[in-house]
Amino acid sequence: QGERIAIKAYRPSSGSNLIAAAELTPAYDAQKSFTLSENSYYNFTAEEAYYLNSVKNLMAGNKYVSDGKYVLNQNFNYLATVLMVPSVAMFGDSVFALRLPAFLATCALLIFAYMFARAFFKNEKHAFIFAILLCVGGMVTSIGRMAAPYAFVASALVASGYFMYLFFAKGISSNRVYKDGLNVLFSGIFAAFAMAMDTAAIFPV
Repeated sequence: QGERIAIKAYRPSSGSNLIAAAELTPAYDAQKSFTLSENSYYNFTAEEAYYLNSVKNLMAGNKYVSDGKYVLNQNFNYLATVLMVPSVAMFGDSVFALRLPAFLATCALLIFAYMFARAFFKNEKHAFIFAILLCVGGMVTSIGRMAAPYAFVASALVASGYFMYLFFAKGISSNRVYKDGLNVLFSGIFAAFAMAMDTAAIFPV
């Protein structure tokens, strides 16, 4: 199974998310995958270690919960962890496995952003420049490579906006009711996906 991964336990110091270290300890080593350490991540960021433990807890059948509440995934909703499970199950407890879903979501973000800009500007060059500018922004270069659900939310919101723009730009033709209506359907699906990931997404939606 490879070497054990040394991580630093996530222990909030104050606020409503305060959880006793004694309660967290079993969950952090639920699969006996980690060597707990107070000062070492072994290339994991604190948030990545946090989500890895959420994934491991989910894969263990939510064994470590408090009053029926999923205690290890409080920044985002339950879906955020579910989306990371296949990668971790396939590639193991590694930085690559955690970051792969976010990387794929970021690729989808760039594709939808390019398509949105092409439809809006009606110009391939302008759309390409728009995508390049997005490539060098913090969303892609920093958050896009981190094992956290931000890229999923951003990609879903841009996709929802793209399909809704197509609906308003083209409308629904009487000859293509079902085909044109798919723009509304897809926009709604991506909007629901974003809100299921993070309830704060309701504001841009």
